[in-house]
Amino acid sequence: MKHIVFILGSYYPNFSAVGACARNVIRELVRDYRITVLSLRDDMGQPSRERVDGVDIVRVDTPQRRQRLMLMAAATSMGLYGTLRLQSYRIFIAANKLLGRETVESDLVAAYLRELEAFHDEVHVLVPLVFPFESVLAALAHKKLNPTVLVIPYLFDDFVESRSLHLLAMNRMLKERRHVALERTMLDEAYAVLAMHPLRTHFARHFKPAVVEKIRFLEHPLLTPHAVATAQQTIRPVVLSYAGSLIRKVREPDYLLEMLQAMPVDCPVRVDFYVMGNDAHKVKDQVVSDQLHITNRGRVSEEGARLAMTQSNILLNLGEVRGKQVSSKVFEYMAAGKPIIHLAFVANDAVAAVLAKYPLSLCLIQTRSQLYENACHCAEFIHRHKHSQLAFAEVAALYPEAIPGATADLIRSLLNPGMP
Repeated sequence: MKHIVFILGSYYPNFSAVGACARNVIRELVRDYRITVLSLRDDMGQPSRERVDGVDIVRVDTPQRRQRLMLMAAATSMGLYGTLRLQSYRIFIAANKLLGRETVESDLVAAYLRELEAFHDEVHVLVPLVFPFESVLAALAHKKLNPTVLVIPYLFDDFVESRSLHLLAMNRMLKERRHVALERTMLDEAYAVLAMHPLRTHFARHFKPAVVEKIRFLEHPLLTPHAVATAQQTIRPVVLSYAGSLIRKVREPDYLLEMLQAMPVDCPVRVDFYVMGNDAHKVKDQVVSDQLHITNRGRVSEEGARLAMTQSNILLNLGEVRGKQVSSKVFEYMAAGKPIIHLAFVANDAVAAVLAKYPLSLCLIQTRSQLYENACHCAEFIHRHKHSQLAFAEVAALYPEAIPGATADLIRSLLNPGMP
């Protein structure tokens, strides 16, 4: 049985967005392959090794990451002093990131590589997931020492142009050539590459068509049925929910909040935010009117977010500022079959293009001069679709690429070229 190792960031039990995608694909592959997940320890209490659902999980950390976890714990227990220590450390890490030749954590690459070299059983296939890009560098370093290993990078996010990763636009531009060179090495040495559809533009701009042909473009593998069904007619008031991160200069809530406050609703509406990130504090609990209440419910687990989606009438989504990234959350939203209101920053927004096929969607552009007009469109959409619901089978038929089995089948076909 072939041994496949997935290398990524946060996995069980605190799944990142990329980790959730990996989990769905792994569930499809674990019947046919031996699977190991090499992930980050994001809690000091997590064991370095455990086995869950037939998958071996190996966790790594670095001195820098251990220090960060300890300071995060101290910030909770030591009040203002602990918070100041954590903020100072974050500034130190950000400075190192800005001053580095590339935006790469070399200690993390080394930590991944050490664990790979320590495996007693032969590794046949490495699937590094981005983010973090360090997973790719570790996989390629392992391949140099073990030439028969197949490396299949699986890319969800744009490494070269990421605003959150590189912190400053100038830093991103100064390092662009070196980061493109890292991607070129990846494309040259990988057996194949999997990437999300919005990344096609980036690779087409930087690489020749013959190189880009090595990449298989596909969708987020997040269309899975929601386990909990709710009778919509029993929900009072109408519940709108947003679940996800709010990040300054990436995904900001200001326009959405103003639009909600201007919305002329004709029935009781409650808007629940399940949020984290450095812009989450902008969402305040407030009674806008007798008809409209806004609540910040803070950060919740993945299970809590899915339950909130299922128990909501309508789901809210925010595009990122460049409009190039398709957040994994939109596929989880569609899997719930609920109506979706999406606010884009730009006209050619990638999420709006995905939602064009989804019949219960309203996509609006965050134009200041059209704030009240957009608020009215939202109110009308809520009135018309507050009890609407699509069956999972209908959504799956619209987005077959987003079913985890589709990605698993693609990986099987790459590993077994002669299979039908």
